[in-house]
Amino acid sequence: PLAEDLTRLYLAAEAKREPGRFRQWQALADFWAKVADAYQLIVLQAEASKRTDLDAHIALVTVRAMRAIFHQMCLALMRYAGGPERAWPSLYSLYRFAHDRRQAAVPVRPYPAEGLSTTARLELVRAVMLEAAAPQSLPPRQIDLTARISARLASSFAYGEAPGPQLSYYVDLAQDRPPITVPKELQASPSMRFFGAGAAPVRLKELLEGARSPQAADQPYSEEFTAAERIETLERLLLYWSDNPPRRQ
Repeated sequence: PLAEDLTRLYLAAEAKREPGRFRQWQALADFWAKVADAYQLIVLQAEASKRTDLDAHIALVTVRAMRAIFHQMCLALMRYAGGPERAWPSLYSLYRFAHDRRQAAVPVRPYPAEGLSTTARLELVRAVMLEAAAPQSLPPRQIDLTARISARLASSFAYGEAPGPQLSYYVDLAQDRPPITVPKELQASPSMRFFGAGAAPVRLKELLEGARSPQAADQPYSEEFTAAERIETLERLLLYWSDNPPRRQ
């Protein structure tokens, strides 16, 4: 909760261009770096020990590690600090670990205060689809909103272990590079995973309709983002999270 509160303060400071906002960003970056390091260390110890009694905790530990890395990625994008690409090897490694232990699709609640369950697979999906939205050119507040929407819609995106007609992006878990658009002639391998818009456009249209209706109550993100910010972000995502997204190199 404290990290969420500080994030809200930082984003509010970004909206007003307050001079002290970098200190808030740095505190968040340091916090999530420590969280990521701690949970990755637990994963490394679990891998080395081969203890089966740890299996009950693998899904939760992996999700928390991947979530912390996701936050690091977002923060790096917000300050144009470079380095988001360094997050992908860690995400791939964590996902492979969960997959090898048959825990990648096991649902867990990352923290007690969170109402929604997630999985290691969904944590990978949300990161891939954030990258698919080309966040590098966005201001910090739009990056945060895009990241939140990708998390909200994670279960709506398409995922596959083989190429498919609606799977526009892929990653290779055996390599370090970020997600890229699936080329026309791709030699698929078992280490590849594929992603697409799936049912997300339908959900986006529902959110957009609500954002455009002043009388609509309890709209997601309405307390922290203006209607104009939400509409602009959702319209942009309808373009990037589609069956025919803009081609990216």
